[in-house]
Amino acid sequence: MSKENSSIGLTYQWKKGEKFGSQIEVTKEDKEFLYFDNGEKMFKKVVDEFLNIVDGDNPAMPIDLTNPPTHNEEDLSADSIVEPVYETKKTKTQNSILLDLIDKSNKKVTSVKLNVSLELPQKSLLKLLYQSYKKDDVNDALNIYLNDKLDYDTVVDAVRNTLDGTVTKEKEKATK
Repeated sequence: MSKENSSIGLTYQWKKGEKFGSQIEVTKEDKEFLYFDNGEKMFKKVVDEFLNIVDGDNPAMPIDLTNPPTHNEEDLSADSIVEPVYETKKTKTQNSILLDLIDKSNKKVTSVKLNVSLELPQKSLLKLLYQSYKKDDVNDALNIYLNDKLDYDTVVDAVRNTLDGTVTKEKEKATK
């Protein structure tokens, strides 16, 4: 493959799927695959379906999961939905330096407890169910019920709240 047509060094951003918004860089390629800095690879023929090139002509899509945009039905033009966000070089460089430093530092495994608020049946109903049915059947039914009640937003909020608390606790430990 000629160097002119090489994809090595290109940055892509996921445009769909659970990795939506995250960016990856091509580190290697062959006839069939692109290989990325996160260790993943993708068939070249499907790259355009999942990824957008990020460069000067194609800025990254703004991704803010903490403050999703809200729009009226009448205000759904393409310009009103997507506003390009341009980071200054200083901010990007500072974040990159900090992220690289954190990424390359020694780390310890820390367990965090995830707290999720769910509505559960009252104790009196649970007691009746356990008395009337097999324990495994009641447990299976409760698991199905609770899994159906979990949605993406609930889980993401719980993870964010837990991580915010963990970061605060680690900061307090570090400053003592």
